[in-house]
Amino acid sequence: MVDGDVVRRAFLLLPEQFRVVIVLREYAQLGYAEIATHQGVGVQTVKSRIRRARMQLADLLSPALLGAEEVALRPTVGYADTEGTEPPRTTRKDEQ
Repeated sequence: MVDGDVVRRAFLLLPEQFRVVIVLREYAQLGYAEIATHQGVGVQTVKSRIRRARMQLADLLSPALLGAEEVALRPTVGYADTEGTEPPRTTRKDEQ
């Protein structure tokens, strides 16, 4: 189990556009169309942002999930400082 503070710190490293869609989807329980309207973007953009946010969180939290004693949460390529750019592509187990 990952400590809530670790998750919170990882979440705050995400770009704002990713944090917003995650909050609207997971906490406000809005549908994709509602989020798209709220954000003024298309539904596919919302789905893409949610997917990218989840992938970045997984990357940031993987040391904690694997049982690392101390997780220094800092983005590997400065996710929060690279707005508008793609994070490095990682291959998930189900994509291999």
